[in-house]
Amino acid sequence: MKIFRTIYYALLKACAFYTVISLGFYSIGMAISDSATFKVPTLSVMFMILGFSAALSALGYIFDIPKLPAALKYIIHFAATGAAFYFIFIVASGVYASGGATLVALASFAVVYTVCMVIRFIIKTVMNNKKLDAAEYENIFDNLKKDR
Repeated sequence: MKIFRTIYYALLKACAFYTVISLGFYSIGMAISDSATFKVPTLSVMFMILGFSAALSALGYIFDIPKLPAALKYIIHFAATGAAFYFIFIVASGVYASGGATLVALASFAVVYTVCMVIRFIIKTVMNNKKLDAAEYENIFDNLKKDR
């Protein structure tokens, strides 16, 4: 039963990633389009986004491995996500034929990944601090009831 729950949450995360990445692609496409042409993603690009979203969702489970140090989790996740990006977007689309375009795509990926992981790290830190604060909270009113 636990495997079905894991698959369910992985697919749910993949759908969320797909929505956000698709929105980003469409926004960038519309921003660089002029009145004569629309540079929005084609169906093949949408399938690439779907594959990358599924890979990204599955790779998110690296962070759930309890025995790995946090820095190693981020390094492994970066390398695996970078490989997924390379094979899904660069190799599958044929961009690898141009070394300059490949380098720009990988550098852009690294910048976007770094920004996303810094935001994730900040959110996780804040959430963990709230959990610690809640655990240290002692309700003084319960003690007053006991004293009566």
